[in-house]
Amino acid sequence: MATVRAMNPSTIVIQLQPLTQTATGTSSSVPVRIQHVAGVSPRQGIQAFLKGQPKALGTVQIMIGVLTFLLGILCTIYGNYIFFFTGVSYVASLIYITTGLLSIAAENKINSPSALCLVRASLGMNIFSAIAAVFSIIMLSLGLAVGPTNRYCRDFYCYNYTTLLSGINGVLLAFAILEFFISICLSVFACKVTCCCKPKIHVSSNPLIQRPPAETPQQYSQCPQEVPEPCFQHPPAETPPAYTEGK
Repeated sequence: MATVRAMNPSTIVIQLQPLTQTATGTSSSVPVRIQHVAGVSPRQGIQAFLKGQPKALGTVQIMIGVLTFLLGILCTIYGNYIFFFTGVSYVASLIYITTGLLSIAAENKINSPSALCLVRASLGMNIFSAIAAVFSIIMLSLGLAVGPTNRYCRDFYCYNYTTLLSGINGVLLAFAILEFFISICLSVFACKVTCCCKPKIHVSSNPLIQRPPAETPQQYSQCPQEVPEPCFQHPPAETPPAYTEGK
């Protein structure tokens, strides 16, 4: 027989009662306790995710992605920095925009059955966004350190031109750093739902006690003994005298 009890929203206790034989030959039950324990319920984890303000930070991610995309187009046409020639600005901007959209959707659909899936998707995209931001930071820093690839620009107008492009490069570097910290922040809050709230299962059971069956009292059977036949022989009955009618 099985008994299911709900201790609290995150604890479920199942008791299985197998039959065992006792000393009197009857059947009794020994409870087996299986306890399902979760450290934090999924609902509490989702509420913790909302404390990270995913909608506001997602909006900032979308704005960073759009500005990175537009400035990337401008600098690809008129600039001579290696960051723009590799196309990293376009790939990174698309990742930023997608991550922001998922973060906003995760908060808007927080009460729907797909809320947990959206939070997990947001966690994955924020990790990719952080990686893309790190790569952008490296490329933009190298671009600022090396400068433009055009070494024939020496006049005053060309100097102003390179200064403007370096300024745009610095703005994109600031955007990449901001995106990195936003992605890390959202990843930490999303991890509270997907990684830190996995149910923990603790199983504790009582060993099945095998009791020896009760000893059957020894039955004694009396075997018939052969008695000598003469002991049971009766003396022969005397024959009564014959009856004669007197005259």
